Amino acid sequence: MARRTRKVGRTGRFGPRYGLSVRRRAHAIEKAQYQVHRCPRCLTGRLRRVSTGIWQCRKCAHKFAGGAYMPTTGISTATRVAAEAPTPTGTGRIERPIVEPAVDEEAGTVQDDTTSDEDSSFDDGDTTSEEEEEA
Repeated sequence: MARRTRKVGRTGRFGPRYGLSVRRRAHAIEKAQYQVHRCPRCLTGRLRRVSTGIWQCRKCAHKFAGGAYMPTTGISTATRVAAEAPTPTGTGRIERPIVEPAVDEEAGTVQDDTTSDEDSSFDDGDTTSEEEEEA
């Protein structure tokens, strides 16, 4: 018996309906959906789609949420790669130095360095510059 859908594959069931670009898109999605996928827990190729976005391993019965047509999506892969990427500290996360406020031992007060008179952005309405004040 001859193959009837050599060019169009699974989407041959649509015949001439829906247009070529839609049938090609459906073919690409179905081809990716029905290929062999590996279970993230036991690494066997027995993963099946239970429903939209729900995947289950037929060996270890591990059930998890994934993409609608693939167990992993492009976003989840990018997120996992970014999380595993080496960082400057090598610990898997970016560590920022802790800045502690200066403490005046004699007075027992905490000096806040964030606001000072020189670099304050407060505008008191005085538009004279320093050069005009000196004159």
